[in-house]
Amino acid sequence: MHAIVVGDPLDMATEMGPLAYAAHRDRVLSHCQPQPGVSVVCGGQALQRPGYFMQPTVLLADSHDAPVCQEEIFGPVATVLVYDDFQDALRIANQTRYGLAGYVWTNRLNEMTAASQQLRAGRSDDQFAHGVRPAHAVWRLQGVGRRARRHRGHRALYSEEKAWPLRCAPSRCPGAWGTKRSEVRMTNDLVLVPGLNNTRAVFDGVMAALPPGIRAQAVDNPALDTVEAIAQALLPTLPARFWLAGFSFGGYVALALLEAAPERVQGIALLCSAPFADSPAAASRRMAALEAVAQGRYFEMIEAQAANAFHPDSLGNAALMQARRAMVRDYGPDRYAAHVRATAARPDRMHLLDGSRPTLVLAASHDQVFAPDTVAHYAAAIPGASHAVVPDAGHLAPMEKPREVAQHLARWMGVAG
Repeated sequence: MHAIVVGDPLDMATEMGPLAYAAHRDRVLSHCQPQPGVSVVCGGQALQRPGYFMQPTVLLADSHDAPVCQEEIFGPVATVLVYDDFQDALRIANQTRYGLAGYVWTNRLNEMTAASQQLRAGRSDDQFAHGVRPAHAVWRLQGVGRRARRHRGHRALYSEEKAWPLRCAPSRCPGAWGTKRSEVRMTNDLVLVPGLNNTRAVFDGVMAALPPGIRAQAVDNPALDTVEAIAQALLPTLPARFWLAGFSFGGYVALALLEAAPERVQGIALLCSAPFADSPAAASRRMAALEAVAQGRYFEMIEAQAANAFHPDSLGNAALMQARRAMVRDYGPDRYAAHVRATAARPDRMHLLDGSRPTLVLAASHDQVFAPDTVAHYAAAIPGASHAVVPDAGHLAPMEKPREVAQHLARWMGVAG
């Protein structure tokens, strides 16, 4: 703060000029006087020179209830509050009486997206953004507001839309984002991609538990022999921009979708899945499974795998077991054979998980297909990724614990439940 050049506003070297008049300066300085729960980190004094100058000032407050946190000072004073975590920071920010604008400095797109949904301010900027011009929404005591609006025909006066122009390197903002600023308007459209032996019914419970603000679409994977072909078949049926969550085999398809249309994918979630290619041992097991299908033993084979698909406590849930059997019947051996071939042929796509969009990696505590430790290991290598484990769940966590999965998805999207 001491390096800030205070001086004549007409001097090109000046970084901060004077206040407007004496009473204005004195009012600002009154906020810098000793008061309970507030300390002056630096500045807080008038500058002894002609004009109404004062030092750039930083105040440290113990509580957001302090007057310096709740009043508009209109001077070169920054008030700082210490927070525990990102959600605590949003809670503090939303407890001010004012809400014309909010600013978020973060190197995590997950947090930027959460702020765009949860920060109650008409205009929100983040450290990647410069010159944001979203619709002029205002809140509470600041501006025309939504309730006190005079121009009823102008939606821009009271909407809460957020625009997030980003400036990124090409490797972190592929496709349409590019190297120059482009406006990214986040939507709440969520696409859910099911796994092997699953139809979209695997997400029925999850979709029922999602907050009403999320527009969810579960798809069925067509019987095609590569994940790239499946992705190309699905793309025309999906929203222009969307959040993308893939379960198990659906994670492989989701990564193929991300590679094919990165400009459309706002965030990526892998649910009980992984971004790697098959090992030789896994490829050998898949060939054995294809042989069983050719011998007409598909339904017998899948029924025998129930113990590996669920948490032990779920195996006695007759309704859950029946729902899985019905889903497997609808899925069928032909689709299974095609998807096994697609699984065996998939490439490693870990490089796509580069932190350039909000990323969620979700494991299940008793998953015998994708062990939680393995999932945690690759999740730790993804910049800014959110990682969580669903307790008391096997591989089919979306069927066993739909509410918990829905909560993680909503949190990742930054939508309040």
